Amino acid sequence: MNKSIAKSLTVVAIALVPAVLPVCGHAQDLKIGLVITQRLLTSTTVGQAAAGTLREKKMDAQEKLDKKASEIQELKNDLEKRLMVLSAEEKDKAREDFERRQRDGLRLKEDLERELQKEENKILGEVNEFLSKIIIEYGKANGYDLVLDASATLYFSEAPDVTDDIIEAADRAYKEK
Repeated sequence: MNKSIAKSLTVVAIALVPAVLPVCGHAQDLKIGLVITQRLLTSTTVGQAAAGTLREKKMDAQEKLDKKASEIQELKNDLEKRLMVLSAEEKDKAREDFERRQRDGLRLKEDLERELQKEENKILGEVNEFLSKIIIEYGKANGYDLVLDASATLYFSEAPDVTDDIIEAADRAYKEK
């Protein structure tokens, strides 16, 4: 979840470096800000809302899987009890039914995982787009040449860390939205 947003923001920032350098002349003339993406995701209202939504969706999916697993276990227990009194034909039918339900359970699990992944990508895309706009607006408004993701940086002093400012701006924009 967090890596995809960080990766997107890093790619955008790195792609902008060659475009900014000729305009600014020298690297020492650049005003660079750094954002700790992980903190943006955990500390902003939009990030917390997204995490809550994803958590709820995962819990709903898990409930469905648990219910299906319980049904299969009940069927298995019932089948084991009745196995001695069933005819060979009835045993075959019962086993086929049990195997079909197991396959249905596996399909349900795969379908839910695909749906969750799709939903997670959608939600993270929206969060990424929202935060990217906030970062761009902040950078322009405060005269920054670059605002980079700190996770892609080997070293930085605390001076260029603008994460707290971005969190405040994101929360204001989210409340207005």
